[in-house]
Amino acid sequence: MPTTPNLNLTHVEESQNQKEVTANEALDGLDQALAGHETADFDFPSDANYTPTPADARGSLSFDVVSTFGSLSATRDLIVPTAAKLYVIVNSTTGGQAINVTTSGGTGILVENGTRRLLYCDGTNVVATSGDPFDVGGFLSGTPAISQMVWKVVFTRHVSFPDDFAGSEGHLETAPSGSLVIDIQKNSSSIGAMTFATATVATFATTGGATTFVPGDTLELHTPSDMLSAADLGWMLFGSRG
Repeated sequence: MPTTPNLNLTHVEESQNQKEVTANEALDGLDQALAGHETADFDFPSDANYTPTPADARGSLSFDVVSTFGSLSATRDLIVPTAAKLYVIVNSTTGGQAINVTTSGGTGILVENGTRRLLYCDGTNVVATSGDPFDVGGFLSGTPAISQMVWKVVFTRHVSFPDDFAGSEGHLETAPSGSLVIDIQKNSSSIGAMTFATATVATFATTGGATTFVPGDTLELHTPSDMLSAADLGWMLFGSRG
């Protein structure tokens, strides 16, 4: 019988008997997909990636994701169907690990252990519906010391930054006398730069495209051997959770 394209709810046939049965089943399915909360259907059966059945994935809006077998030892994929649908995912798995909600062959979104996220499968990938911004910034008064790490932050959750730190801002109150390059590092290895070309407004670049930080990773700023009289540095790096 014909069904709806995303939730696979059965259509009412023109000539069928007991149309109310099909209609009520469809309404119940829609009710669950819009407002239901499920505590058992998304249960990792082992310490590996897990694909719930399409029926289970369609069966509710909100899911407590659990691992009743025991603890996950690393981030694992929760692979949902490649059909358009909203998901509220609560990572209640044992072991303290994040889960990556994704489709087969698509991209996904990380959900930290113990947190709840609103996600959307667009039929190809799983995306965060709100973007979940996570910007990181700071300010250094005066002229920073040369050839040193002058700022560091340690992450407690997964945070991603786009290629060339797109959307980020940097500003100086006193412009440098020449081109000034502040090295941006991840775990003490360079991943990009914040550059002031004799101006008070920065441009940004990355060396390897977009980058993701996991809990325990550090993001650092390192100054060059000459600050070229630049002073009062402020910046905000455009990031997002997951």
